[in-house]
Parts: sequence; C-alpha cells; structure tokens
Amino acid sequence: ALKAEFEIAWPDAKFYFHQEGREFSGVLEDYDAGQCEVMAIGLEDTSMDVTFLEKMCARSLVYTSSLVMETPMAFPIRSDLAAGLSYWMYQGERYNTASMQTAKDAFPQETSCEVQLSSENSDTSDYDEIVVRDFLFPIIF
Repeated sequence: ALKAEFEIAWPDAKFYFHQEGREFSGVLEDYDAGQCEVMAIGLEDTSMDVTFLEKMCARSLVYTSSLVMETPMAFPIRSDLAAGLSYWMYQGERYNTASMQTAKDAFPQETSCEVQLSSENSDTSDYDEIVVRDFLFPIIF
C-alpha cells in the first residue's frame, strides 16, 4: 500500500517489498537471503514481540531513530463517538494512566541484547557548551 509513497519519497533507492505475507519474520528471512541491506520496520509494530526481538539480537540488528516514512493514521470511529474518544485519550495521556507508553512500561519485554541504538551521546541542544573543537572545521577550510 505504501510502495508508491516510498518510491516518490526516495526515488534513488532500490526497494524490495516482502510479498509472501509472513509479516516481520518474512522480512527478516528476506534480509537473510540478501534481498535487502536495510530494513524499515516500525518500532511500535514490533517492540512487544519478544520472538522478533530475539531474532534481531541474533542478527545484531537495532532500531534507530531514523525516519524513513511518516504515515498519519486514525481510528475508524463513528463521528458521534469521536469527541468522547478524543477526550478520554487526552485524559489518559494527561494523567499518565492510559497510553501506549504506559502499557509498554507496565509489561517490559526482556531480550538478550539491547535492540535500540543508544542516542545518549548524539543528542544535541541549542544550549550545549561550545568548545574549541567546534571551531576547528572553519579554520581547516
């Protein structure tokens, strides 16, 4: 369904789309078969699937924060119920009692390795301290 959107967003990329319907395990099999060098799999889709996470560990694969495609999604809901659902979703997030992250925190998935690439050292801020090495690049060129 997203094939055309990917090809428009990344015209120079050579995409391979898994066709056999085995979902994420099938994508891993295609990766093992050399059909692709990079996989684009959403963290939210697979982060609670311990079997899949262990398969990622076995292949030394990690999730990154790289954005490949952003697809807006919505709940299919009748218009007369939409306002009430929006209200309760907001209340659940506001009071930190009902959200996807709250549910994930309540039921952590243990794996034999870390599957998320750490970004502790790569995060920057507008308020980071400026040091001498920050001025080295302009001096060289």
